[in-house]
Amino acid sequence: SEVDEIVDYINNKTGGNSRNKDKISSFYYVGHSTVSNLDVGYQGSGQKFDPRDLKSSTFKSGTWVNVVGGCNTAVDRKILGFIPIKKSVIRQFADILDEKSIIHGSNVRVYYPGGIAREQKLLGKNKGKIITINGKRR
Repeated sequence: SEVDEIVDYINNKTGGNSRNKDKISSFYYVGHSTVSNLDVGYQGSGQKFDPRDLKSSTFKSGTWVNVVGGCNTAVDRKILGFIPIKKSVIRQFADILDEKSIIHGSNVRVYYPGGIAREQKLLGKNKGKIITINGKRR
């Protein structure tokens, strides 16, 4: 219910070394996000986290990450429109995941039309694309 509890569960599962025995092989996020953050509450609630809050050891080699369901997850935070000050959500994931891992994000504000919608429909209204990158760790 709180962002700290979510991050703790992702990193540690139920405590001890339970996450080491059950590493994450796929991670999907569908929810509110702002540039460079996953906002599990709505904007202004303070309930947000970054992939850099997650431990590399939490994830298996070759993890599949899909954060297309959040707005602008493939967009870096910039000042004056061109000076990067914080990496995008997908680039933050790339920093903690290995080269075999694949990360997918969105480059626009996604649109939820109601009901079941595939990723392309979420991106279509704003003419967005799915941006795919690999992890960086060796």
